[in-house]
Amino acid sequence: NSVCGPMNRIGMDGSKRRAFYQLRMENVAADHHVAIDGMLKQDNSKVNDLSAFSRKARVRGSKEISVLYAYDIEIMEPVCAEVFPGNYIDPSAYPAFIRDNDIRKGILVGDKGFPPSKIKAELAERPDLHFLTPIKRNDVRIADNDMLAFEGVLEGVEANVVYKKKQIKGGRYLYSFKDARRAGLEDNTYLANAQKKKTFSPEKYAKKKATFGVIVLESDQDMEPITAYKCFEDRWLLELVFNRYKNDECLDHTDAQGDFSVIGNEFINFISTVITCRIIRKAEKAGLFKTLSYGELM
Repeated sequence: NSVCGPMNRIGMDGSKRRAFYQLRMENVAADHHVAIDGMLKQDNSKVNDLSAFSRKARVRGSKEISVLYAYDIEIMEPVCAEVFPGNYIDPSAYPAFIRDNDIRKGILVGDKGFPPSKIKAELAERPDLHFLTPIKRNDVRIADNDMLAFEGVLEGVEANVVYKKKQIKGGRYLYSFKDARRAGLEDNTYLANAQKKKTFSPEKYAKKKATFGVIVLESDQDMEPITAYKCFEDRWLLELVFNRYKNDECLDHTDAQGDFSVIGNEFINFISTVITCRIIRKAEKAGLFKTLSYGELM
């Protein structure tokens, strides 16, 4: 009760949690890149409305909750988080997450699960809020704007990447990139699967091969291609945070029962994750990771 009581009260006190997140959001500058992503956590509670079967979890027979994080790539730590039911898909949670946390500035860097079409109203209301999001490889705008006719090679990156930038209707920009190494890996995987399943088709292969290793980003910002590329590549920092969260902090499931307890528990987990990010930054600055892993350091 000494632990569960305060946890439940934190979950009930939404105004204090919002005020805390707002103070953190004030440190996000208009030109900062805010990665947004979600993760699923096991929660088989029978007494809360957040525990539900996600599309993936139904196969495993285990219910989950969904936790969304916003991560400031420049500051290198999360700025806010929110809990959603496990069956809540990312596109549905996206506008609610923006509104609930009153995110008003920065460049949102999401994956394909967070399309800008879902936050039209939020973007219109927030002139300092922008986006950089990948589009699907079968999006007609790629062919319509000849985005696979690359213009040059990116400088300042280790990989061999060709690019193209084009302004499209509505004033938005498309940025296309093709990574030679990733293209080779995708090519090998496709051919291996086709050989194994005996499904190889010359027509399908020719069509697919053109898009191997390709990513096309859409943005309402006019930026240098190298900037767009590096910003999206830096999304992996949030994936590392989730990895630390689940494996090093051991927060891959929740034992909380009621709705408010789950919400309070995730708020405490958020603070733990911020502390972890600061420990990592401090350790990196001190050069400790040259000889130790994070686990060994702890």
